[in-house]
Amino acid sequence: MHVAIIMDGNGRWAERRGLARSAGHRAGARTVRRIVESAARTGIKVLTLYAFSSDTGPPGQEVASLMRLLNGTLVAETARCLQNSVRLSVIGRRDRLSADLVRTIEHTERITSTGSGLHLRLAIDYSARAQSQRAAALAGGATARCRTSSASLRGRELRRRRRGRPF
Repeated sequence: MHVAIIMDGNGRWAERRGLARSAGHRAGARTVRRIVESAARTGIKVLTLYAFSSDTGPPGQEVASLMRLLNGTLVAETARCLQNSVRLSVIGRRDRLSADLVRTIEHTERITSTGSGLHLRLAIDYSARAQSQRAAALAGGATARCRTSSASLRGRELRRRRRGRPF
């Protein structure tokens, strides 16, 4: 079974309690630990956590704080992943992450790559908007490269029908 969770609202949760938004993100990280442990115990094979969308992300300083939290959490939780046979992989754009965070991600992925239990996927700096635009561009490029256009196919179909030929 594959379960996906969009992690959203930690900052607002903290603000409603009179706390700094960063306190909400730290509380969210603790919740992630419980979710991962529960998913591994219940036999879920893949857990995708949508952790940071570039479409609706917070202001720059908060993003930097989130990325530091991610880096520290990965460092702190790698041993626990190994103990519980959790394989971690990060999806999303890495080209806009700090070199230090990318090294930590790659190290954690490499160390946990043999995990045979839960596959934990973190979506970091992902963008549904960018993915849709990329898919449309690829589809448009494929259509432009196609030698037989749909109009041409319709023309052939009409000529065959007029002549009484099957497809």
